[in-house]
Amino acid sequence: MAEAIVSAVMDQLTSVFLKELEQEVRLVVGVRKEKEKLDDQLNLIKAVLEDAEKKEIHDDGLSVKVWLGQLKDVMYDAEDVLDEWNTRILISANGPHVANRLTCLRTLNLSSHYLEVLPSEVSRLLHLRYLDLSDNPRLKELPETVRSLVNLQTLKLNYCSRLCKLPEGIGELSNLRHLEVENTDIKYYPRGGIERLSQLRTLSKFVVSDGSRKGSVIGELGNLNSLKGSLVIEELRHVKSVKEAKQAELEKKKNISRLVLNFGYKEYEQDVFHVGSEEEIRRMEGVLENLEPHKESLERLEIFFYVGSTLPTWMPNITYLVLSYCPNLKVEPHYLFPPRLESLELWYDVGVLSKSLMSLTHNNNLRTLQIWCYPHSSLPQGLSQFTSLKELSFQVCLSLDFKPEELKPLTMLRKLDIRGCSDRTREEDWSILTHIPNIEI
Repeated sequence: MAEAIVSAVMDQLTSVFLKELEQEVRLVVGVRKEKEKLDDQLNLIKAVLEDAEKKEIHDDGLSVKVWLGQLKDVMYDAEDVLDEWNTRILISANGPHVANRLTCLRTLNLSSHYLEVLPSEVSRLLHLRYLDLSDNPRLKELPETVRSLVNLQTLKLNYCSRLCKLPEGIGELSNLRHLEVENTDIKYYPRGGIERLSQLRTLSKFVVSDGSRKGSVIGELGNLNSLKGSLVIEELRHVKSVKEAKQAELEKKKNISRLVLNFGYKEYEQDVFHVGSEEEIRRMEGVLENLEPHKESLERLEIFFYVGSTLPTWMPNITYLVLSYCPNLKVEPHYLFPPRLESLELWYDVGVLSKSLMSLTHNNNLRTLQIWCYPHSSLPQGLSQFTSLKELSFQVCLSLDFKPEELKPLTMLRKLDIRGCSDRTREEDWSILTHIPNIEI
């Protein structure tokens, strides 16, 4: 009985795959590699089923269940191969009949295909759940017809460097769980769109609009309480008030472990930092303080291009802190940095912290310190007191000039990395630091 069931399943599946193979060969030129992939999957199916027939199969159904489980795994692999194949058909085809053939497609990977426009056929793939358009630097926008992909759960647009906007109807993708837009040129999201995506788990970047267009405001994050992992918020300088910052309700997002707050006061192309007026400085300090996340879940905080002079008071559980281009920082000696802080990165001018680390010397947990593009010629005051430090790194600090002897008090140091610094620094005799086993100059 069981043998008959297994054999029948094999006959059915083999028939289906051979039929697919015959049809696809007619459509695609140069499909040898794809055919080999499909053949491999069919051979695995055959091997599993032959193994089932060789062994004793009991009518209790347990053995059949095991082998059919293996068969299901193999079938999923074969299905993925066919999905890849259908992707190539979609790219090369020029007629609406192609979309009709692929209406049940669930996964579509069009990454690294140098697309300038998204093929119109994609909007007909109503069962599509996963769409990867990453690494298409010529792609500037998505058609409004994308809103018809109501079953879409994952949309990847990473490294589409010219992509400057999302469709106005992005909010209609109510089942979307993952929206990845890293390294894109998106300046804003359509207002009212992102806030409708209440099932989002991943939102790699949120951009606050400057108000000159109908773009997204930070309050749209308030409804996205299922977000997990990393959240990057850019152009925070456009937040109009403390009240508006509170509307993001970051404290309700219990699964955010990394928060990146980019205030956007640095223009990369002009290499200009806008210091801001006194009123603007006070407003940004209030915005930062009121973007308070869920304290227990947040582990890593990164603050970029910030004009305020104060740091937030809500960092007790932070273990990793990155500060970049915060030239107005005036951290008072009594300010308590997170007691659990283990890693600290300082980039460019970070105000008083560029000159003195005395406010951090109470921290006995700090293990790693990285200093990038340091603007001064001497080491920051208090560095020698970090006796718990195990890794110290200076990167692209062209003005920095110090002697190896200055690091001798760091007796726990196990790795010293100095790269892209001055010739004078490289020419020092670092071998005298015998207590540091790993020194890279």
